[in-house]
Amino acid sequence: MLKITIIGRFLSQQEKWTGSDSGGTDFGNHLLYPRQALVDFLNAQGCRLYSRAELAPECADALIVDDLDHDLWRYVQTLPVELPKLLICCESPSYALESHDPQVLSDPTWSQIMTWNRTISGPNVTHYDIAVTGTQLDAWTPGDFSPRKPKGVIVISCRLYEEFRGLVFPRTAFCTALADAGHIDVYGKGWPVQPGKGLMGPSANKLQTISQYRFALAIENSIDDGYVTEKLPDCILALTPTIYLGDFTTAQRRYPNTFVQLRGLTVDSFLDAKFRLDDEYPALQAAVQAARNRSSTWCDSVHQTFRDTFLKLPMREGRHP
Repeated sequence: MLKITIIGRFLSQQEKWTGSDSGGTDFGNHLLYPRQALVDFLNAQGCRLYSRAELAPECADALIVDDLDHDLWRYVQTLPVELPKLLICCESPSYALESHDPQVLSDPTWSQIMTWNRTISGPNVTHYDIAVTGTQLDAWTPGDFSPRKPKGVIVISCRLYEEFRGLVFPRTAFCTALADAGHIDVYGKGWPVQPGKGLMGPSANKLQTISQYRFALAIENSIDDGYVTEKLPDCILALTPTIYLGDFTTAQRRYPNTFVQLRGLTVDSFLDAKFRLDDEYPALQAAVQAARNRSSTWCDSVHQTFRDTFLKLPMREGRHP
């Protein structure tokens, strides 16, 4: 049995990956399900997973690092050189800067690196597409495209006075202005409940909420090459054409013709995108339906990349899975 310790930027010393929590439906469609499949793969390879508190990394057969911060990077550098180390870069540079620092990633500490960031390259670097749970996990099934409220909708958390990284602060102000003007309704944790101003409070089921509206607005936390998260595909699962701001190239490759581009966080940019959405709406509907029909494959890239990368780890003699 291989002993694998898991540490990470957003994991406490008592936490590890588990196969029992899919993530629910309030923030998205079972956001943790892709990780469950990784746990299943490791279990099938005869591995047992430990938190840092359960098994010190230097006592493990291999270490998996789920994103970095400055302190965690300094800690990893103190570990034995012969310990195989796999870094998985998941978050954007706004939230995990060290996971995208070329100097950190080129350090010989790492046996293997997985990243969605296409600007990072190296002999031990493998790229993947960010996993999104599709219809394979009993996703809520919407009806057809009508009847729906004529305005738009966005589901995001509000951190207006405590979050200044990436696009979060300007996105929050932008959505507030659109809601106040009656263009969209805004749902999510942290927002004041003011329906008269389009601020609707938390949503118990993100997909069901989105499906009540003619179109959705999706804006990433930051714009980086390869960084396309659940924000757009969750709208696809709700059968809702979308106005999107993010990495347009990757979004078009993965979810072709399901969105129109939002080219800036201004009301004029929104109105321009809304005009194009109205003009292309029947074609967008057809593309959204086609993408949703393919959604069971949205996790394939990260799952295959993880399998291949894990099996490349230079385990000590006699310790290969």
